[in-house]
Amino acid sequence: ELALELTDLNSLIQEIVAPLKAELADKNISFNFEQGAVGTIPLDRHRFKRVVKNLIGNARDAVDSDGAVTVATVALDTGVTLNVKDTGPGIPAEIQATLFDPFVTSGKSQGTGLGLAISKKIVEEHGGDRKSVV
Repeated sequence: ELALELTDLNSLIQEIVAPLKAELADKNISFNFEQGAVGTIPLDRHRFKRVVKNLIGNARDAVDSDGAVTVATVALDTGVTLNVKDTGPGIPAEIQATLFDPFVTSGKSQGTGLGLAISKKIVEEHGGDRKSVV
């Protein structure tokens, strides 16, 4: 069961990213956070942190030095969207349809291919879905 509590999503993301900023800077990767006026939303903080860490970690792994990772929160009439973008080469077309399936991975020397499958499950437990992957 989810342990939901009203959470300021922007503050939660800042909390998650704070320790990652030095790591990104060491790899010469710029980080941008575009904060929408999303306010507070009901989240299981512990589980949702895992989603955000996974998405940012995947973006970090996808870019070379001098790359960029951008996180954006956007308020919608029906909820909130969290976008994570990077300047990496993109996800190969042949795995885009199965990217959120367990054990699917691409271009990483480490990892099990479970991160996105778990993240998708957590997002769905919160009533969300994934909109697009490129």
